[in-house]
Amino acid sequence: TEQRRPWTKSELEFLEVYAQVLPGVSIARKLNRSYPAVRRKAHELGLSLRPTLDNYSANFLAMQLGVSSATTVRWIEQSLLKAKRNGRRYWTIKQRDFAVFARAYPDKVRHVDPEILQWLTGEKWN
Repeated sequence: TEQRRPWTKSELEFLEVYAQVLPGVSIARKLNRSYPAVRRKAHELGLSLRPTLDNYSANFLAMQLGVSSATTVRWIEQSLLKAKRNGRRYWTIKQRDFAVFARAYPDKVRHVDPEILQWLTGEKWN
C-alpha cells in the first residue's frame, strides 16, 4: 500500500477555511493531494466539502475582517454572532447572520473595506 503523507498545520488550516467555500477537487489541487485524501481528512474533522456560498467558517471571516480567529470565536461565545458548530472545533456562520452582526455592531467592522463587507454580507456598505 501507498504511504500517506502527514497533513501539515497549514494544510489543515486551509482545509478548514475553504471546506465550504471551494469545491473539494479544487482544494485537493491546491494542496497537491488526491480528492479521496481531502474527503477523508474533511470527514475526520467533521467538515463538509459541499460549497455553500452563504456559509463562512470562523477562520475565514477572521481572515477577511483582519482579526484573529479567537476574536471571531469570542463574538460567537458572547452570542454577538450567530453560528453553528461544525464538528468539535469549527464554526459555520451564515451570510445573513454575519450581516445581522455587522449592522448590530458596526464598531467591530468599521475598519473593514466596504467592498469586502458588501461581498461578505451581500449588502451595500458606505
